[in-house]
Amino acid sequence: VDRKKDMIISGGLNVFPSEVEAKLLEIEGVALAAVVGQKDPRWGEKVVAYIVPKDGVALDPKDLKEKCRPLMTQYKIPREFRVVEALPVSFLGKIKRADLRSNLPPAEGNASAAAS
Repeated sequence: VDRKKDMIISGGLNVFPSEVEAKLLEIEGVALAAVVGQKDPRWGEKVVAYIVPKDGVALDPKDLKEKCRPLMTQYKIPREFRVVEALPVSFLGKIKRADLRSNLPPAEGNASAAAS
């Protein structure tokens, strides 16, 4: 389904970014989506979604999380949403996940806020 290095292991469960991205694209107002894993002291990794809204649409990260609930299993729902203007792409048009991962802050020692 995805490259093995892109697979996210959260709480011992496998999350394939392409599956989550496909569901995110079903949400009204989402033009593009990219999903990466971020190290997390409690879960091993947490799912982080980068979302590009359609022109003229304002997306709220809290609303996005609620809209994901009927679309995917709880452990696949991104714990964090980042609404951005564009995603980094290679000259072949593929999303550069390494660039997205490098923009994430280091994992915090206190995971209680991230788990909510």
